[in-house]
Amino acid sequence: ALYLPAGSLSRQTIRFASSAHPGEWFPLFVYDMNTPLQAFAVYSSQRREDALASDLTDFSYSTPNALFFAHGRFYVEILASSPSESVLAAMDTCARRFIVDTTERAGRIEELALFPPEGLVPDSVVLLIADGFGFEQFDYLFTATYESYGVAVQAFLTGRPTPGEAVALAAAYSEFLIDNGAVFQETNVSVPGALLYNLFGTYELVFSAGQFVAGVHEADSPEAAERMAAELYHRITRNR
Repeated sequence: ALYLPAGSLSRQTIRFASSAHPGEWFPLFVYDMNTPLQAFAVYSSQRREDALASDLTDFSYSTPNALFFAHGRFYVEILASSPSESVLAAMDTCARRFIVDTTERAGRIEELALFPPEGLVPDSVVLLIADGFGFEQFDYLFTATYESYGVAVQAFLTGRPTPGEAVALAAAYSEFLIDNGAVFQETNVSVPGALLYNLFGTYELVFSAGQFVAGVHEADSPEAAERMAAELYHRITRNR
């Protein structure tokens, strides 16, 4: 259900088996997601809780019996029949050969550089292709989790073609929040045009900066929302 909405064009599956050990095998699933952005969307949304660091690509991880990575427009999954050393080694070799033999650039995702690095939870950035936070106009929405002063905060941003469209989208999201029970709250945050809302005890903050709509989702306190929003705003304005 995730692959088609994210833009999947095709899936190819190849099964590899050991001639010396018939019980050892693994399938290679290759999803052509059309663009690096869409490949990252699937990769980030599918990330497992037991993920381990991997050096295959910039966007890759392993689990005790599998490898997952995005490479250019491709999203790849390799799953072992058993977590034996020989199968895992063969999987790693297969993955690296795929990366080398695929005529595909790694693909740079510019939005990742717009999130402040301080306090960012590693590998927490997720790209939601559609209906971010249940709001149908939030497509290609990036979210990132921060641990700041002992409090978890989720920042978000999405780009629009023009600053005017970003302003309109920020206003539309504000209306969406109000329609769903949010109450406007005064704020002195140093972010031009920022709007803060109390949504049943959690706090939403939204603003536009150039062609981006950004803010904070479900913060535990207005102070946490304001602090994160200020850092995000300054990062965006310095790097856009």
